[in-house]
Amino acid sequence: MLPDIVGRHLSQANEWSNAVAFPTKDIVQNRNVNSDIRGVLANTLLEQYGDLATGAVHENIEALRAADTLTVTTGHQLNIFTGPAFFIYKISHTIRLAEAMAKKYPEKRFVPVYWMATEDHDFEEINHVHVYREKLTWDTPSGGPVGRMKTTGLSTLAEEFIALIKPDEHVAEMLREYAKQGNLAAATRFLVNALFQHLGLIVLDADTPHLKAFFANEMVDDIAHGSAMDVVATLNSEITAAGLSVQVNPRRVNLFYLADGLRLRIDMEGEKLVAGNYQWTMDEITAEIKRNPEKFSPNVILRPLYQETLLPNVAVVGGPGEVSYWLQLEGLFAARNIAYPAIVMRAGGLFIASNVGTKMEKLGLSVDDFLQQPDDIIRAWLLQHAAQSLTFDVENNQLAVLADQVKEQIATIDKSLTGKAEAMKTKWLAELDNLSKAAVKAVKQNEEVSVNQIRQIHETLFPAGAPQERSRNIFVLNSNIINFFLQNLNVQVPDLLVMHQD
Repeated sequence: MLPDIVGRHLSQANEWSNAVAFPTKDIVQNRNVNSDIRGVLANTLLEQYGDLATGAVHENIEALRAADTLTVTTGHQLNIFTGPAFFIYKISHTIRLAEAMAKKYPEKRFVPVYWMATEDHDFEEINHVHVYREKLTWDTPSGGPVGRMKTTGLSTLAEEFIALIKPDEHVAEMLREYAKQGNLAAATRFLVNALFQHLGLIVLDADTPHLKAFFANEMVDDIAHGSAMDVVATLNSEITAAGLSVQVNPRRVNLFYLADGLRLRIDMEGEKLVAGNYQWTMDEITAEIKRNPEKFSPNVILRPLYQETLLPNVAVVGGPGEVSYWLQLEGLFAARNIAYPAIVMRAGGLFIASNVGTKMEKLGLSVDDFLQQPDDIIRAWLLQHAAQSLTFDVENNQLAVLADQVKEQIATIDKSLTGKAEAMKTKWLAELDNLSKAAVKAVKQNEEVSVNQIRQIHETLFPAGAPQERSRNIFVLNSNIINFFLQNLNVQVPDLLVMHQD
């Protein structure tokens, strides 16, 4: 179920918003960044990629220098071993959307970009991967930007991961090489590139001095004026007034300071700006931002503006949470005179292994059936397959009629007894309901194997009640489904793509 704000966005029913859910001709024709940024961006990417910049990837990096090249972008955390499968689905959607745009506007070149969230510091969100019934966790010191973390200990974890999923030798070697990279940003670039380099996907780490320099003035503006707080808060009020929820709330200062291996939040305390043990006057921190912009890191409010400052972007592809908070920032983009992209909802994926599909077929159940809660699926299945009736619907109605007749008759004798008659009716119906539940329980015991299979299938498709894609890793599911997803998703409609194993 999508958040209301996303549903309204997709149907273009957000009366307070001009955001579009698919790139328009106006966005394509008017989007650009200056040539200085393009040149530095391309050079930075070539430096980051090193020997990995080959084939379609190298061509797309060089193409970024040209004014007729535009981008389609998605962003994500640096989850180990790619994390939940929806990360792969999101990148796939981004690639296919770029291809669709190229067909629609052949005079332009469209490059898919994965923006790595290398500056995030919430290591607990990315340090684990679920493998069947186990949870593998990378236990290593953390605290600062995750992209800068050394991969110490990751090779040992990779061997545990490989031993559990038993991939083919190509995938196993890819995972081993991933874990040998110097830091988590390089490791993630290597692995994502290995999966998508043939499609020209560019992986960008924007945590660099040369790129941060182009955003220095925006960071100074946030420090000096705090305009983001007022602008976003105003739009948030309009959103909540429409009965919708907001994902993020702005602060007076929306920056972190990177020092001592940590990412420290900057706060305004009187006339001082404070981050941990560091403090500045307004003039001092302004000079520090201009001198060393790489020491400052935008938070969730400013990071999208940083992205759109660097990239000639026409669309951002994200999940429900991302779409929600990007919609909160439309006014901020306008206030800062930064181009605002189309906000595109990604497609989802659901993989059904062959053994699971066989069990579903034997039970006579479909994917739609499993969109319900397990107890509801089981009850409906038992009602359909049990030889005896389990609901006593007819008897329930007959009993209610009989009780009402008794109540009417007793009222002609003594109206004060109608309360007892009503209580009797309630008791009769409750007893019949309990009897029905007991019958269901008895049939469940008779159909124990089938009932357990239904629960197991539901847990496979919706682990802990959540969509499979939000916890299951693509290598655990089946890495071959990446091609199926790429070939069959519809970028115009963010549907759930069901993938059956042959």
